[in-house]
Amino acid sequence: MKTNLLSAITLSLGLMTFIGKAQTSAVDQQNVPSNTNSTISPGQTFGQSFTAGVTGTLTGVGIGLNSGAPTTACIVKVFAGQGYGGTLLATKNFTTTGSGLNSVTLTTGINIVAGNVYTFQFSSFGAPIPVNYHNGNPYAGGKFINNGVVINLADAIFETRVRFVGTPGQFFSATYNLNDLTEDMNFGLVKPGTSNYRVLVTGVTTTFSAVNIRNTNWNNLFKMSYVPGVAYGETYTVRLSYMQNGVWSPYGPASTVNTPAITPNTQLTTCSPSYTVATTKTLFSWLKVAGATNYRVKVSNQTGTFSVTSNRNSSVNTFALSYVTGTQPNVAYDITVTAFVGGVWGTEGFPCHVMAMAAGKPGDDESSLSDMSINRIGSAYSELVDNNFTADIFPNPSNGNFNVNLSENASIIITNMLGDIVINSKFDAGVTALNIENQPAGIYFTTITTSNSKKTVKIIKQ
Repeated sequence: MKTNLLSAITLSLGLMTFIGKAQTSAVDQQNVPSNTNSTISPGQTFGQSFTAGVTGTLTGVGIGLNSGAPTTACIVKVFAGQGYGGTLLATKNFTTTGSGLNSVTLTTGINIVAGNVYTFQFSSFGAPIPVNYHNGNPYAGGKFINNGVVINLADAIFETRVRFVGTPGQFFSATYNLNDLTEDMNFGLVKPGTSNYRVLVTGVTTTFSAVNIRNTNWNNLFKMSYVPGVAYGETYTVRLSYMQNGVWSPYGPASTVNTPAITPNTQLTTCSPSYTVATTKTLFSWLKVAGATNYRVKVSNQTGTFSVTSNRNSSVNTFALSYVTGTQPNVAYDITVTAFVGGVWGTEGFPCHVMAMAAGKPGDDESSLSDMSINRIGSAYSELVDNNFTADIFPNPSNGNFNVNLSENASIIITNMLGDIVINSKFDAGVTALNIENQPAGIYFTTITTSNSKKTVKIIKQ
């Protein structure tokens, strides 16, 4: 499912829980990171078909727009089937609010059925709209449609949220066919009196078994990436247990999870023939692969006379040319990265070029020279203290209008390079605007703190 844009179909309703059944708004389908963009002129259209993973009600859409997006009149339509030729199910006029996530609530929710294909369409009545998409078909459940033309080698950036009914104490779907280990899998909450949840993950054809304790009594979100050792190309069962009065319940019914068949490859976050770094000790980064416990980096010059592979023995996704003996400044090197997930090395990623403008000084510390440590496209992260907590800030860089997507409530402090506090506030789980438009352009540090986790995200105001 996987740089400045999040374009999403999203529901503007929160979690509603009832004894007996849990009606929940949850992520169903998604394709989040982008690697290119396009501008849609008035009268042109932009859309994506998707395959519903659950049966329920689609009640709203949200469109994430690129940096510099104007405020203008737009329309969203949802059709049954692939493309725009099927039954028109919903239409909603709205006005964009600029860059970042633009949420729209449909006048009437759409009943959708698991396994059926639907298509959303977005267009502008007024100014041109910058939207992003992803080359390479990361989303397998539908097709990208740009101005009425199906683009078979790309997918729109989107996310669908569906309100549906689940049974407390078990996962909503009997079978999950994942496109990525970070896809959301939701379960029915049990109330009142529940203080915690845990998930038992068991290999179907292997001896793998692990328990993930959620440490929450209100968040019904689970991802296979939360569990170390989960592999690609395997089948697992997941079963839920909950704690009441200090006692764990028996595990509920099993749901089957099929992980993606192929370990995804990765590449440098900045990948261009002209990418340069300040010195050989300047850190650069690559896109993290969910579940990866190790990476290896191959460094080769373009004449074929130098090639060294460095096994990182770590899940950290940063590297410097100085890590490899024999690299020189003012020499272009091809860098490829391979991820190690579930005991298996994936395929080598796309080669990207890096050249250092100068040699690193003897007193330089690589960690202080980092350009940016990237956890996923558009967001810069420190290593997580709690792997169950996730936080995305997008678009990044931006003109000062950011959005933060939190998996749980958190306190956020943003400081500038001098240490001055720009924002100090508490935020609820979900997507919330972060606005530093009145601050000067530059690098800012966002410290996100929960009861058991703390992480720092570097953001850039252009």
